[in-house]
Amino acid sequence: MKSDQGQGNRLAQGVFGVFLVLVGGALLLDRMELADLGAYWRYWPLALIVIGLGKWLTPGRQEGDRDGFWFVLVGLLFLAHNLHFLRLGQSWPLFLVAAGAVVAWRALRRPQPVETQEVRHDA
Repeated sequence: MKSDQGQGNRLAQGVFGVFLVLVGGALLLDRMELADLGAYWRYWPLALIVIGLGKWLTPGRQEGDRDGFWFVLVGLLFLAHNLHFLRLGQSWPLFLVAAGAVVAWRALRRPQPVETQEVRHDA
């Protein structure tokens, strides 16, 4: 079990490292005026979504599920705002909906105690 957790952590670190290299390279090209990335900056919330999915899909970490969910939610809200689907000032009730969904999910996901039955062996 420990090796699975370490493997997932290494994978997440590797993905994050590649992400940093790509973003740094894109910024460098933009600053050197070799590429014009102005139109693409509205998609920056995809980075939050990718980070959230990475946390969500990392095995062995219960808090990773919660953190990943919130990263994805905030990333989706910012992306919807940047693409003019939804204004941030109008979207705050979605946090209440999401919080309620998390509470309900945890209640449904919580393992039920297993009842043990005593087996008697009378001879």
